[in-house]
Amino acid sequence: MVELKPVLAGDAQPLFALIDKNRAYLRDWLPWLDTVLSLSDCEQFVAQLIKLEKVSMRKTFKICFQQRLAGIIDLREMTRNSAVVGYWLAENQQGKGIASDALLQLINRLKAEQQINRLVLRVESANLASQKVALRCGFKLTERLTDAQRIYERLTDLLIFEQSWQTET
Repeated sequence: MVELKPVLAGDAQPLFALIDKNRAYLRDWLPWLDTVLSLSDCEQFVAQLIKLEKVSMRKTFKICFQQRLAGIIDLREMTRNSAVVGYWLAENQQGKGIASDALLQLINRLKAEQQINRLVLRVESANLASQKVALRCGFKLTERLTDAQRIYERLTDLLIFEQSWQTET
């Protein structure tokens, strides 16, 4: 069972442990890994996430599978009615449908809250699994950006997926 839970200050240690254990795998996809090299870095990172949530600029959730931390899903670049969604999972949690379940749960929350009605998901062109998650969750491919993201020493293309829905007024 997949659950989304808010990130709390006390989550820094287990989050750091998960990041550190999966660092080599995650390095292919996440450009920020070198900013979280210690528990202290992770505590600061979590504090910043919580601060941004308080001013409605970001929402971050732990993805828990079978009551264990499996990854993170978040909303960022939030505006009045849209946001960019992103997620990552530990390597040993891949291929279990966790990302799709987490993304669908987040979409259902947003629809129930009737605030945001448009999500953007940016996927590296080499990340075939996330492309499948996007399509499975009802996103449409809208654009390809060439050399749009630097992942350490390499430039990558990004595929832009979008999903929108009507909110009741």
